[in-house]
Amino acid sequence: MVAIVNEADVQPQQIGKRATRRAMLTAEAAPATRVIADRITLEAGGSCKLDVPDTGLGWMQVLAGSVTVQCGEQASLTDTCVALLPPASRFDLSSDSGAELLYALVPRAAELDERFMADPPRFKVVDWSREPVLDSKHDSRQRVYVATPGLFNTRAIKAEIISYPRRTTGSNHHHEGAEHFAYVISGSTTGYADEAPHRYRAGDSFTTPMANGITRRPVRTRNIASPNSSCPAITGRSGRTRIESARGFRRGAIHAAKRRSARSARMIRDRRR
Repeated sequence: MVAIVNEADVQPQQIGKRATRRAMLTAEAAPATRVIADRITLEAGGSCKLDVPDTGLGWMQVLAGSVTVQCGEQASLTDTCVALLPPASRFDLSSDSGAELLYALVPRAAELDERFMADPPRFKVVDWSREPVLDSKHDSRQRVYVATPGLFNTRAIKAEIISYPRRTTGSNHHHEGAEHFAYVISGSTTGYADEAPHRYRAGDSFTTPMANGITRRPVRTRNIASPNSSCPAITGRSGRTRIESARGFRRGAIHAAKRRSARSARMIRDRRR
């Protein structure tokens, strides 16, 4: 069964100075989940802290604005940046002008990657607009990988930004050995999980639980009337989904546990803006 939450329906919680979080995916809502996801808002002059457990990792995407991240070293992230936060670390986040973030925590990442404790990933920032863009072989979707073993030296999490143009239908697919979480950045769409239709819109997050090692998540996208849309998806190692998008759809998918052309990455970035 697909669990859908829209950020507008979640009460914000104060987590720092002019900083709030909206819990999009929690262990209480999905007891078997391996990924915890938050939408974090930093107002102008806002700041907060993020703690990553000893056997876990964090992953962050800047959706709007800019943020400064500090943990021994300091990095400035804009809205084309993602970052991996390594285990056993505390990060200070601040923003002079304000920022919107998607934050995913994999608390037990060591269970998903046999090399995790011996060779843990390090803090790293990636500008995804410089990463290759891949065109689907079967439909008009495009994707940019924003978390892979090659980028972050861990198999515990995979993430991608997927863009569905108007009048597009995506083919059925599933993820094996992974849980799937996605957040809709822009646009709207109809998705089918095990052939049951679900309507998704900007600000929605949805997760598909894993059964017998397979997350069933048939995906088809049909885009009929609106601008293109996209979304990040995270997989913590999952299912089958079909998405039909009437308005254009952009989503991010995170897979708790490939790469593409710079020109297409800029196209996805420009669409979002």
